[in-house]
Amino acid sequence: MLSSCLNPQRVFNSSLGEYLTVPCGHCEYCRKTREKVWARRLELHAKSSGYVLFFTLTYSNQFLPKVYYDEKGFVTDFVYSSERVVFNRHSRTYFQTQQIIHSDDFNGTSVFEHTPTGIIRPPHFVFRRLNDKAHTPLFDRTNSFAISYPKDFQNFIKRCRINLSRHYSDGSFDPSFTYFGVSEYGPRTYRPHFHGLLFFRSCPPDVDALLRVLSKSWSKSPSTKVGKEFEPVRTKTQSAKYVSKYVCKDTTLPNVLLSPEFCTRTFKSISIPLGSRSFDIADIPSIFSKGTLLYDLLYYNKETRCFEPYKCSFPSCSWHRVFPKLLGRRLLSVSLLRSCFDRIFQYRHDPSSLPNLIKEFSKKYPLGYVVDLLNDNVVDEHISRYHGYFDPFDFPFLHQYHISKRSLPLSRFKTSSYSYFLSRLLSTDLDFFLFGIPQNLTFCRKVLSCCNAYDFLSSPDRYLYHYLRYETIGFTDSLKYTHEQFALFGTPFEFASIYTDFYYSLYPLITDYDEKQVSHFNLILSNFGLSLSSFYGSDSHKIQFDYDFWRDVAAFHLSQEDHSFRTQSLDVSLKYDDL
Repeated sequence: MLSSCLNPQRVFNSSLGEYLTVPCGHCEYCRKTREKVWARRLELHAKSSGYVLFFTLTYSNQFLPKVYYDEKGFVTDFVYSSERVVFNRHSRTYFQTQQIIHSDDFNGTSVFEHTPTGIIRPPHFVFRRLNDKAHTPLFDRTNSFAISYPKDFQNFIKRCRINLSRHYSDGSFDPSFTYFGVSEYGPRTYRPHFHGLLFFRSCPPDVDALLRVLSKSWSKSPSTKVGKEFEPVRTKTQSAKYVSKYVCKDTTLPNVLLSPEFCTRTFKSISIPLGSRSFDIADIPSIFSKGTLLYDLLYYNKETRCFEPYKCSFPSCSWHRVFPKLLGRRLLSVSLLRSCFDRIFQYRHDPSSLPNLIKEFSKKYPLGYVVDLLNDNVVDEHISRYHGYFDPFDFPFLHQYHISKRSLPLSRFKTSSYSYFLSRLLSTDLDFFLFGIPQNLTFCRKVLSCCNAYDFLSSPDRYLYHYLRYETIGFTDSLKYTHEQFALFGTPFEFASIYTDFYYSLYPLITDYDEKQVSHFNLILSNFGLSLSSFYGSDSHKIQFDYDFWRDVAAFHLSQEDHSFRTQSLDVSLKYDDL
């Protein structure tokens, strides 16, 4: 089993101002990792759902989306469907109409693969099987090949919601559901089809009636048995693994079916992220008391022939229900973060009165302008003219500058965004930072919804405590996962070799701290197996490290990129003396 990416890439992080090493996302290790992540997310989402259905959607020959090409390999036409099923409301029956729907999406695309040995044509799909004992397949020999058309699956989900809402309009069953689906090509027949899962909140009173309603939503493969495409899930773990394996593209397919125009795709719910209800929000304090955000998952070891536990992480979307991402989080000290929570909690009793300053932000700050032409004087003038919501037009927009300089490529321009004005917002306009940036406004709304629902988040102090606790434990878990040799810092010397800024910020005497500061430091350092007293001797003085020590532990350091990342991440959580 591979333990790391086979082809790591170096990318530049503009917010940190340095290069980071990230996985490529295409090698065998990255594909397997993505498959395991989706398997866990689907399994957790299935456990929190009342009823789960597994489905397989196939095409009949007359409904196959086919791409036609000429002798030179260029796409000439795309036939979406040769027949269309129409429902007659008066007779309450279905009938088919001959209608060809053409599309120009793929016109001009070449489907031939030129190799040193010759030209490879697109594969022929199985048109039908001969009625003999061996069921010999009969391939289509025309200049065409079948593709998985994403619009078919999207229309299926829309019809499911419409048909379910009409059938259960009396309120006997909650028809809302979440879904996960993937498109696939047969490994030998190259016939497109879809696999997926439907997650319902509760179990339906009549399963057969539910299957009949869902079968009407897919009219591309009329079958004699109603509900043949759907199967209730009894073993949720196996179904999650079966569907998640299709997330990784099958590299054994011909290259034309791996191209961006015709490749397989993934479909999932957006309103309720899959796996976001992995645990109850009320259980967060008990999770934090364990000192880790990971949970134990059992797997069967074939060598020992017994089940063994291993650590897994909850999906990030489940934590974002309570601790969402805040744009510019790395620039906030604990005291400034406390000011943000105090400002948000002023609207606790009336969340509907939370201001929305997104439009005012775009009027006051020059978003979308060429950064090279902006300076502090221009921004100050723009802000001073903001009073009365006056929108100045005499500053150079990107499109205006690009039209006058057509010879210059667009890639040379860097436009101003929200992050460009973060330092100014944190020092002068905290309201625009919280209520003028869409991402931060969503953060404020989630905070208000949680503080009114849970007692352990009912005040700014409590929310800030759990927010920093989550960041610190999550940081520790990532450190343990990435570098197992640093699972716990056994001595303060090893810890100080990584976090030198923290060591130099300590007071000369441990008696200089009050009880509240000591408890805060001990709470954070306990995640690393240390306490504040570990850095002080018996005489209450801070332990001094000489130059030889720093030189000896240089080999103990991680890479410079990881060192800077962890230093910035931990710096926020260790500044408890600002509270």
